[in-house]
Amino acid sequence: MNIVSFQFALFFLAVLPLNWLLRRQPLGYRLFLLAASYYAYGSYNPVFLLILFVFSFFTWLLGLAVAKDPRRRKLMVALHLILGLSGLAFFKYYDLFYQTMDSLLVGRGLANHLPQWDIILPIGISFFTFQGISYLLDVARDPEQLADNGLDVFIFVAFFPTLLSGPILRARQFLPQITAPTMTRETWVRAYFLLLSGLFKKLVLASYLAEHIVGQVFESPETCSSATVALGCVAYSIQILCDFSGYTDLVMGVGGLMGFTIPDNFKLPYAATNLREFWHRWHISFSTWLRDYLYFSLGGNRKGLLRKHFNLLLTMTLGGFWHGAGFNYIVWGFLHGAGLIVAHFFNDVTSRSASHKPGTPAGRAASWFITFLFVTMAWIFFRAESFSAAMTVLKRIVIFDGRGEILGLYAIPIVACVLLREIAGWDIVGSYVERVKNWPIVAHAAIAGILGALVLRLGPDGVPQFIYFQF
Repeated sequence: MNIVSFQFALFFLAVLPLNWLLRRQPLGYRLFLLAASYYAYGSYNPVFLLILFVFSFFTWLLGLAVAKDPRRRKLMVALHLILGLSGLAFFKYYDLFYQTMDSLLVGRGLANHLPQWDIILPIGISFFTFQGISYLLDVARDPEQLADNGLDVFIFVAFFPTLLSGPILRARQFLPQITAPTMTRETWVRAYFLLLSGLFKKLVLASYLAEHIVGQVFESPETCSSATVALGCVAYSIQILCDFSGYTDLVMGVGGLMGFTIPDNFKLPYAATNLREFWHRWHISFSTWLRDYLYFSLGGNRKGLLRKHFNLLLTMTLGGFWHGAGFNYIVWGFLHGAGLIVAHFFNDVTSRSASHKPGTPAGRAASWFITFLFVTMAWIFFRAESFSAAMTVLKRIVIFDGRGEILGLYAIPIVACVLLREIAGWDIVGSYVERVKNWPIVAHAAIAGILGALVLRLGPDGVPQFIYFQF
């Protein structure tokens, strides 16, 4: 049930009034939230519900064990990690493991006796697994973080607006909202405008770029000119931003109308002037999860400079591998890990310099350009179907060949406008809310109707899938 589908719209129209009618009935409301979340998730494949329920059950049960028996805390945490990560690894990486073993064994004249299964990846498994792990580790670090009501753990893991592609929630922020809804005139104005913003980013901007240049460039770069391929790579940087931040806007809007505050995942990432800053702005719930539960667990920066850089590289490489079973994802993560090492090194050097001063406008512009260029180059490995396909795209750019198709000229103003908005730091949602929050409800309804109809008119036929649904 895609969040931009008519089916989801009907589902949410039924859920929203019940959400507020049942708020004063603690047990009924919890059962309702869980049922709605399970219905939404089960609409993709009922079998997925069993996986979600079993994982939620063990998260709740082992959380209780960790809080009640500190002596066995490490054992319970290890057991949860084994259960959660082995399930994630099986569904996401078994096919890659089978193919790797097949190439190693058959090439040496040996038989591969591993079963070849046609495994269907449960949608959202990467996100709900990380969410459950964060809950258990938080309880292990502070038993006071244990949920007072067991149903809350099941709701936390399965909450339908965020279940499929995040943001990755933290229990200490989410659980209190189940019993303490927040709804003001400003929050519902923000919520409905976020829905419109998300639809525009996804259905208009991201879909246009994907259809008119990015798809052709990455499917057959050899038929396009070098300039077109370069533009297609930049367009993909904008496409994935609009696609993923558009999804986050929709989730924040849906959650906001239900009385939940969902954390923003993006804070003008393409305005960053270094890679550290980029990861403070991009996919924030994921980057902070890696920092808090992987990087710090590895020792962070507490064990010397070399260990710090190794931890950065390993964290980001594993973060790349989390995205998919392909060498290209590992390369993408490795590149960002190496880039962060360089960024940390320069930060350490400049911070120790007594004469360090803020950079000049030209210097900041150069830093921005280098950062955006690096991020865009790394996205090539993320978007390409394989490592070899990514290298083909890169080679096509560097040969400076003018022969081939020239595509996507209309993509240039879209790319330029999005980048200018990022650099200028214009808070479109905040500006809108501040200007119109006191207008009459009839005016809000008219604006929402007109803008919604315009977005649907400009959008493509059909319901395009979000990029991060495959992870």
